Amino acid sequence: MDATAVLAGGSPPLLDAVETSDFHDSLPLTQHTHAGLPDDAEPFRHSGWRGTRNRIAAALELARVSRSRIIRFRSCGSRCWVLRQPQNHDECVLAVEHCHDRFCVPCQKQRSSRLAANLLKLCDGKDLRFLTLTLKHNRLGLKEQLDRLTRCWKKFRLWKGWRSTQVGGVAVIELKRSRNTDCWHPHLHVITEGTFLSQSEISQQWHKVTGDSYIVDVRRVRDGREAVRYVSKYAAKGFSVDGTTNVDRLSEAILALGSKRLVQCFGSWSKFKTIDAPTQVAWKRWITLEELVLQVNAGVLESWRILRLLGDRIDITRMIANHSHTQLVDAGPSP
Repeated sequence: MDATAVLAGGSPPLLDAVETSDFHDSLPLTQHTHAGLPDDAEPFRHSGWRGTRNRIAAALELARVSRSRIIRFRSCGSRCWVLRQPQNHDECVLAVEHCHDRFCVPCQKQRSSRLAANLLKLCDGKDLRFLTLTLKHNRLGLKEQLDRLTRCWKKFRLWKGWRSTQVGGVAVIELKRSRNTDCWHPHLHVITEGTFLSQSEISQQWHKVTGDSYIVDVRRVRDGREAVRYVSKYAAKGFSVDGTTNVDRLSEAILALGSKRLVQCFGSWSKFKTIDAPTQVAWKRWITLEELVLQVNAGVLESWRILRLLGDRIDITRMIANHSHTQLVDAGPSP
């Protein structure tokens, strides 16, 4: 089995191979998916942030997002499928349904891993700098601040000093909420490819564009790996969990972000696919892991053979315990 195999299918992306968790496929949820999972469902994936996850689920309801999004979020990691290659049924992989929601911490960590893998080669050998652009604290709503940040960033890149020195790069929006002022504080983290541009010049131009904000930070990147860590950290972080204790604030963030892209490439990097899978391998959904176990217990030889194949690659006992209410009744039939 190719360790870099990528699961492919329809939309939206909702399955991840157990063996290759940094890459995602695109298979839809089915009618078997359950919303409103019990709090102890899938502890291996969500136990580390269960309280925050429950608040986010409540905020999604409060924001009145689509029912399908809520179902995907609540069902993340709940069902495990056996996928096969159409031309070779002995090539199998396990995949679990993931929501890929930007407010789902495990899904965003995996998204960050893919972004890091894709950026690594792009950053290698380039003259790069970190740039952070902030807005002065105010009491505007988050949507207004995000729209303003986006407008100012677009206008800033039209500056002659920027266009004559910078080639391209990637920008990541980070959301924070100040504990002291109880205000939203979105800002932009940028990796830019180009030549030297002083912090004082950047600060002056940013103030000119925003009218009230001048605090910026710029520093040279020592190597491409450092740049990748920088961007992927904020891409995974996205919305800071510091503000997730208040369901109303979470709901505001969900509505304000909408379909806004948190990772944006510009200039010569604008065609770069930040989270695309590096390869495309065709897989077809066969049956759920639970159904496979039921067939094995019923004495179906083909199912037992597939279970043995999967067991050679992963800890199949652990996967069955995590994803099936049915256990193997014995050692099973001989293949």
